[in-house]
Amino acid sequence: MPEEQRSQEQPSPEKRRYFRINEKVGLAFEWLDAKDMETDAALQLREDDVQIKNLLAVLGKESPKVAELCAALNDKLDSIVRRLDLESETLTRVVSRIREINISACGLGFVSDQPAQVGRHMRCELELTPVGKTIVTRGVLVACDTLAGGFYWRVDFYGMSRASQEQLIQHIVQRQSAQLKNRR
Repeated sequence: MPEEQRSQEQPSPEKRRYFRINEKVGLAFEWLDAKDMETDAALQLREDDVQIKNLLAVLGKESPKVAELCAALNDKLDSIVRRLDLESETLTRVVSRIREINISACGLGFVSDQPAQVGRHMRCELELTPVGKTIVTRGVLVACDTLAGGFYWRVDFYGMSRASQEQLIQHIVQRQSAQLKNRR
């Protein structure tokens, strides 16, 4: 193709920003309302909890008693937060279950049996298998396509911490490598 023609072409809107893989993960989400959109406190608490759990897993190997103490303190804090949550407005939450999804560091797609309104915001919790690490982020539903027997949701992530995004990228690259190795 001549250089002049190539420079006039626009990038394809279908270009992917990151590697994408099909993967089975634990997925839970809850819809966010306007009140939830205004504050990041709940998201920050969940990210902190995920970080604590991941660090406890490492610490447990080095010093089991210290890890046990930290876990007990974290459980106590979780209990306090749950009591405060019970007193506040409850959000609808879809129970975490293992789903086949298409995922990248910037979003995911999956089949649902329910339609949903495009543009709705959600808090997503992904449990990466088989490692058991959890990623918490926010997302916006950018598409809900009708399929035979269901709907295909596409979600763009936003507000993910750098550490969580790096963890997700590493997971995707490792799983993609394993999947390629298994195909050979």
